Amino acid sequence: MTVKNNASLISFRFTAPTGIEPPTTLTPLEGGRSVHVTWTRPQITNGVITKFVILAYEVILLHSKPIESTITDISRLNGTIAGLKPYTRYAIKIAMYTMGGSAIGPGRTVRTKQAGR
Repeated sequence: MTVKNNASLISFRFTAPTGIEPPTTLTPLEGGRSVHVTWTRPQITNGVITKFVILAYEVILLHSKPIESTITDISRLNGTIAGLKPYTRYAIKIAMYTMGGSAIGPGRTVRTKQAGR
């Protein structure tokens, strides 16, 4: 993006966020199929954050496609990811997006509750 006025020419280059921390808290919810997740903003946003995506990778299948939950209200630093398997370990990561790109932070592991508990 370029901004021009009478005095100068200013250019902005948006890139992906850097310094993303692992999720702050992971709280397995009753029923064993969802986890409530909280996180912090990245150390350097490199532009305006446009969305957050919670990613859940089944630990035994780390290279499989993750289950995703998209948060478009960027004022929120928490959300719930659903559609998980009961009593299963997941690596939970947060992806952050700007107009210039995206980045995924390191994960933390959590085990969902048993079904019906």
